[in-house]
Amino acid sequence: MKIRLGTTDRKSIKEVKSYMNRNAPMSIHENDRWLDLGANIGAFSDLVLQNGGDVVCAVEPESSNCQLLLENCPDIPILKGIVDSSSGYKPFYLCKTDYNKYRHSKYKLSFHSPDSIDIKAFEINQLIQDYSPNALKIDIEGAEYDILSALDENTKLNKLVLEWSFDIHPETKKLLRIVRKLTRMFRTVYVTKVNFDEPIYPWYPPQCLIWASQELSPRLYKNQLELFEYLESIFIPKKSRRSVNDKCVRTITFSQNSFKPFGRNKAGPWGPNKANTKYPELYQKLIEFGKFQLRKTFNNITLNKNFQCKPHRDIHNKSDSFIIGIGDYQGGELIIEGTPIDIKNRWYSFNGKKQTHWTAPFTGTRYTIIYYD
Repeated sequence: MKIRLGTTDRKSIKEVKSYMNRNAPMSIHENDRWLDLGANIGAFSDLVLQNGGDVVCAVEPESSNCQLLLENCPDIPILKGIVDSSSGYKPFYLCKTDYNKYRHSKYKLSFHSPDSIDIKAFEINQLIQDYSPNALKIDIEGAEYDILSALDENTKLNKLVLEWSFDIHPETKKLLRIVRKLTRMFRTVYVTKVNFDEPIYPWYPPQCLIWASQELSPRLYKNQLELFEYLESIFIPKKSRRSVNDKCVRTITFSQNSFKPFGRNKAGPWGPNKANTKYPELYQKLIEFGKFQLRKTFNNITLNKNFQCKPHRDIHNKSDSFIIGIGDYQGGELIIEGTPIDIKNRWYSFNGKKQTHWTAPFTGTRYTIIYYD
């Protein structure tokens, strides 16, 4: 691969290798059709081609990068421009030194030239429609939030690898908002380095990687199996929850700020749930499971065993819920407003306060764990 000495080209190649290292929850396959957004000099596109995949298009805004991209990957379609939530011509900032060749952005930072240039922007959904990729790589220096917010949730993709720039969007809640969306599009979503309990990302360099895939991540799946084996070894008590099931069901809710009823459809703060101290080992296991899988702690955790709930809404929830199903079962989809969602070994985020949801019939042993605030 051709590079420019005395520039960030070597760092760019090293960075791309980290996308698909031994800890990555996915790999490149022969039937992959990648759309490479922020292609730079072609390191990722070259990696795809070396592993038998296909690059349906590479997009890069900077002229000298485009020239090297063409020399390194002469057989792939290349578009000169940026990708954004809308098309047209947009202001764009180039780095002000000859060394930095990979931090150009539509957002102005201290290392950019003071004046912008106008550059063609391609709208993300139209680009996907035109080139029909099944895999998406995004490294676009801050525009990832705009693009993924605009991305059609019904887009059929098998894989996504993304570098998130916190120097543009330092608030972790913005990334969490995108992660929630990705759980509705992919079976596996894995985030590096971030602790979503910290409102502002505190570390340098201010980037993290996100992988999303329709494949199960061996690392996350192993952790899910370990929790299932533990749950099978303990006793889950029965409890009456007539709002969601006419029978007593095996369920436990842990909470740092639970609620008590004042009257019909009314509730008030009650403080920590008694289950926190009654089942401390289970509570700690579920906290650790959530931190490992979701990189966040939540105010409330509900564990259900073989619990088929009837249509309801969670009127006291303050935020979207993350739910996962684990166990040896068949069926048991989460049905949201009439749409069945397979949550077996898969995280899914939805608004239980606004969306009516229930459980499809199932056979076997089925646990669900729900994290919410």
